[in-house]
Amino acid sequence: MYVLLLSLLLQQPQQPKPATIRGRVTTADTGAAIAQATVSVFSSGSSIYASTNQTGTYEISVPAGRCSVSAQKTGYLRTNYIRDPTI
Repeated sequence: MYVLLLSLLLQQPQQPKPATIRGRVTTADTGAAIAQATVSVFSSGSSIYASTNQTGTYEISVPAGRCSVSAQKTGYLRTNYIRDPTI
């Protein structure tokens, strides 16, 4: 019985570790920080949202794997980015 249990444990796939996405939202022309922009992460059918602080920075914990990150604020064009750790 112990050998079978050990064999099953060795065959269990390792769970992917969550990741943290950090960044800064700025204007394209001057590089000025954009405060209170909404940053959205779409991954595995779920959505996670955060707002940038006064320096335009944000930090979001996300599940491991591929995800889409979007930043937007009224008066600016939305920006999208695909995070794919397999590339």
